[in-house]
Parts: sequence; structure tokens; C-alpha cells
Amino acid sequence: MKSFLRVNPAVIGFYAFFTMLVHQAGIHIGGFFHFAYIALLILPVFSFIHILLTIAFVRYHQEFENEHPVKGQAIRYRMTISNESLIPSAHIVIDFRIVKPGSSEELPGIQISLGANKRIEKEYLIRCPY
Repeated sequence: MKSFLRVNPAVIGFYAFFTMLVHQAGIHIGGFFHFAYIALLILPVFSFIHILLTIAFVRYHQEFENEHPVKGQAIRYRMTISNESLIPSAHIVIDFRIVKPGSSEELPGIQISLGANKRIEKEYLIRCPY
């Protein structure tokens, strides 16, 4: 199972090391490097706030054509994802699970970044094996 939020320790280590180097340059040289150090400290806070806003304002709705399909019937599945915020969403990754044992048919994953007040609709045809 994939985690909700992936964190790469190597990237965090590189970011911390780079921030330390920029801080040292800011101490010895000043000017731009001091400003860059402050920006590097504030950037993760804004990034985290952006993720929280995406969680709060991105909505999804699922709709099945038939609530009680019979064996062998194909049903239409529609998913609507909308961003109800005034800022673009963070990158969204959607993976579907295989719910039919013994079947290789699966729905393709979705990777999107929704703009402000944008929505996307995806429609699939699903066959019920039993």
C-alpha cells in the first residue's frame, strides 16, 4: 500500500546541506545569499500549507450507472475531481485497485494538477465478472 505522503530522506538531507551552505555564504558574503537562506527556510512552510489547502479544497465524486449490476454486465463508472480553491492544487496521484480476483483488467491511474476552480471528469466501462 502506498503512503499518503512520501518523504525522501536523501532529498531532505541534500536540502538541509544546501541550506547550510547558503547560510554560510550569507554570513561571509551577505546580500543575495542571506535572502536566499531566508527563502530556503520559508519554502517548506509554504509547500506544506499548499498541501493542506489541496487536501481541504479538492473534492471528488464517484458515480456508477447501475447500483446492482448482474453477472457479465458492463457498467459505466464516472469520477469527477474538482479544485474549489483560488490557487492551483498540488500534484495529485490516483491509483485504482484491482477488485476482480483473477482478472488482469484494471483502470489506468491518473496524475493531475488542477488549476484554480477547475474540474476533470473521467469515465470508464467496467465489466462485472460475477
